[in-house]
Amino acid sequence: MNKGVTFVRFARAVCLVVAALASTGPAVGQDARPGLNLTEPEKAFIKSNPTLTLCVDPDWLPYEGLSADGKHVGLISEYALELQTRTGLQFELVKTASWEESWQLVEAGECDIVAGLNRTRAREEYLSFTEEYINEPKVLVTQTGRGDIKSLPDLQGKSIGLVKGYSLDEKLGLDYPKINRVYVSSLRDGLAKLSKGEVDGVVGAKFLMETAIADGGYTNLQIVSETRYLNLVRVGLRRDYYRGFTIMNKAVNSLSYADHKAIRESYLAAASMR
Repeated sequence: MNKGVTFVRFARAVCLVVAALASTGPAVGQDARPGLNLTEPEKAFIKSNPTLTLCVDPDWLPYEGLSADGKHVGLISEYALELQTRTGLQFELVKTASWEESWQLVEAGECDIVAGLNRTRAREEYLSFTEEYINEPKVLVTQTGRGDIKSLPDLQGKSIGLVKGYSLDEKLGLDYPKINRVYVSSLRDGLAKLSKGEVDGVVGAKFLMETAIADGGYTNLQIVSETRYLNLVRVGLRRDYYRGFTIMNKAVNSLSYADHKAIRESYLAAASMR
């Protein structure tokens, strides 16, 4: 499928999008935008902590990933740039090989901020979460013709491919303990296994599934239904950085509809050229 068409489909699919941004990060120490109405303790936090270490998922495109030359790319990366511009804080990327490795660094207190992830009870032990800035359904994908699987409950006693440590890993374990979880390196790897019949289903954010199915040329896979779960992408700050959390939450909440529209268009234009 033409990549430009895929990105246009995204523009129509995502319920909320992210804010307009500059093409490069801000200078360290740049003042926050006056519209955030920061308190004196918040201003003091920025002065004392001008740079925050940033952990990412290196294989979660189109949301985020690491490029061949180690740069943070994808939709969330553009949002991270806008957060830096709005707050005056600088993010220092911590490169990892997997989301599992990134999360281990979060647990060890070696990452100050995660620019895009879903909130779970387990993750709240380590991070404080802002309001979401992307809101879309997670969908179930099966092989074409699997009439016995129409929704998640139909997977009980069957297998699902998912990434260890993703929010769905925790939620499925609680809600559907009889579904056999088969861990994969990424959701794209999960779709490859699904295409070969090695698992019975894969669940992921709607845009990611649509994009990965099209990019992989999987004519034997189909989205069969939306699930009860949503892809609610938020910013996570280490729990002992309370002022950092309040600053980021103000930045997220300051985004207008026009900001969201502008970042969507900017991202799609850049992505279609890659």
